[in-house]
Amino acid sequence: MKNIKEIKQIAPKIYQIVPQGNKLALDVVRFQEYNDSPIYRHKIFNRKEIFDYIIKTMGKKSFYYENVGGYNFSDESLTPFYNKKFKHITKAEKYILNHFKDIKPPYYIIIALSCLYEKSIIKHEKAHAFYYLNEEYKTNVSKILKDFINTFPIDLKTKFIEKNMYHPDIFEDEIQAYLISNAEDFENYVYCQKIDNNIINALKIEFKKQLACF
Repeated sequence: MKNIKEIKQIAPKIYQIVPQGNKLALDVVRFQEYNDSPIYRHKIFNRKEIFDYIIKTMGKKSFYYENVGGYNFSDESLTPFYNKKFKHITKAEKYILNHFKDIKPPYYIIIALSCLYEKSIIKHEKAHAFYYLNEEYKTNVSKILKDFINTFPIDLKTKFIEKNMYHPDIFEDEIQAYLISNAEDFENYVYCQKIDNNIINALKIEFKKQLACF
């Protein structure tokens, strides 16, 4: 399949789609944005609608794969496709749907476009996978981040969400994934101040526990 090198299982219930070039991002846009989009989350939309929104928000469609290195979505993003809610299924979408149609949920799918930062990106996407697949992990992460998120400056949160086209409901999930995979960049470019190392270390401990289990 064009843009897809292979699909492989990298851990129980976690699968990686290995890209052939960076245009794969455009192939999985409806799977990704069904969960992430601030305006289309859990809604039915066509490719033109989501690309129009990307262009309006990011300036150009290519920004979606030039400036975003990783993608992730769960079985829940595929369900409305299997239920024929989405129309005009592309060849790439059909290929992915056919691959996972006999795999029992829950499961999680990750993609890393950048070879240079692949290790960090996969770590980030695995954190999302653990957050979805393991209720205990999610609960522990919520406890660790409770005070941090409750005191997170509103202006910085709004900027972070709008810049990355995130729905507010996934804010906690994104925070934990960033702090686990690249806390220094998050401190420098998002939070603009030092984050308590106890928070970061506690998150990394929970992440390592999941690595041991998976």
